[in-house]
Amino acid sequence: MRIPTCLALLLASAPALSQPLPPVSPAQPLSAVSQAQAQPPLVPPSTFPSWASWSLQLESAEGVAPGKFQNTLLAAHVDYAFSSRIDLGGYLAVANLKGKDRRVNALMPCALLSYENPPSPGHSVSFPIQFATGYLAGNGPVARLSAGLAWAVGRRTDLIVDLATMAWVTRDQMLLSMDLALELRFRAGD
Repeated sequence: MRIPTCLALLLASAPALSQPLPPVSPAQPLSAVSQAQAQPPLVPPSTFPSWASWSLQLESAEGVAPGKFQNTLLAAHVDYAFSSRIDLGGYLAVANLKGKDRRVNALMPCALLSYENPPSPGHSVSFPIQFATGYLAGNGPVARLSAGLAWAVGRRTDLIVDLATMAWVTRDQMLLSMDLALELRFRAGD
């Protein structure tokens, strides 16, 4: 009973199926509607910034272990946004350090990973968390972990205050410091 019913439906729709399709010229452009349907955007443009930011930073490091010292860092970093919350960047600092007899300067390149929730609508404050690791020239490896407050002071400009802890490995020991940093960040626009 089912087969004849299906066959009857198929025969009833046969005239509609047998009508020829309109010819399509290979040189004929697709309409805007069919192009949009053929290639839908994967991600809305406002969701992921294509390029994140560059920053200038001044940091004071106060030694807490094994003894007291004071270092100053002047740094710049460039970050690329992988999503609306995660950036990976390169960080280069000129460090003014306590030497054995006098103050010395050294370069400190680092890789920087940042996590930051974007500010909620109507608010201008966000909370960045950063981890950096690199090498202090003439001394050894360094690692830095920070958390801060970022205020939007312009449409694409943020002022960031960071509290950080930093490990400095020198030739014969590891030093720890508590750091306070002030950063000015410039975000690229869409």
